[in-house]
Amino acid sequence: MDATVDPGVEHARVVGMLERAEREIEQLRRAVESRTVIGRAEGILMERFGIDADQALTFLRRASSHTNRKLVAIATEMAVTRELPLELRRPDEQTRWLPGPVSPD
Repeated sequence: MDATVDPGVEHARVVGMLERAEREIEQLRRAVESRTVIGRAEGILMERFGIDADQALTFLRRASSHTNRKLVAIATEMAVTRELPLELRRPDEQTRWLPGPVSPD
């Protein structure tokens, strides 16, 4: 039995491994970017409303659920504008779930 490996097969195996590694690296990069922007939004909420990090994350999760928007999209908007998204600024029938005051007056 010959123990040699076909170079073409070995090349394809290595290329496959590299492609999987590249996809994983990209997924991890996006996860770090998302977590960073979510952290910024949490900080804005903590400063604005005097809440802790857990409460800020709960706020973002509820906002995401109730507005049918991705949490990272809400966090990105907040990080860029340093404001609450428009649909979260005034208490009304749809935003009563928000903890505490929702508009810094």
